[in-house]
Amino acid sequence: MDKLDAIFSPETIAVIGASTTKGKVGHDIFANILAGGFKGTLYPVNPKAKSVLSVKCYTSIATIPDPIDLAMIILPPKAALQAVKDCIAKGVKGIVIVSAGFKEVVLLQEPIAACLAFANTSNIEVTDKQPRQARPRKKKLSEKKGKIDYDKKRRYTYAAQKKKKEERKGIKKK
Repeated sequence: MDKLDAIFSPETIAVIGASTTKGKVGHDIFANILAGGFKGTLYPVNPKAKSVLSVKCYTSIATIPDPIDLAMIILPPKAALQAVKDCIAKGVKGIVIVSAGFKEVVLLQEPIAACLAFANTSNIEVTDKQPRQARPRKKKLSEKKGKIDYDKKRRYTYAAQKKKKEERKGIKKK
């Protein structure tokens, strides 16, 4: 097995943070793997659920009886860091973290660095790709000169359309 086979063609996957609530990321990722024809063994991990999509759920990765090739961690930063430590202790070969907010949590930078260093000494392949820098926020059209009102779905509201027509009529009358 190549180093990256655990990530790109795993035989067993543990989805840590699998959810029973439709629409949540943990639920959707688990459902997509299940429905996508994954031929290996899939383990949902959630301490509060008994099953996810009729698949027996485990309370932690340590309680899974088989070795795990890939752990997909779908948790907030603090919980994700603990899950990475649990995965290292279990001997998981590959880890994918689906989370946001690591850059904002400054207090976690040192523990993450220590965890990565330990993973490197534990023969776990680590790809430390830095996230893209946040782009400056674009101005909304309502903040620009046109002052067009938009609703949440980014469409003209009826009031904005009516206001625009009245402005056009006012310009033509003069």
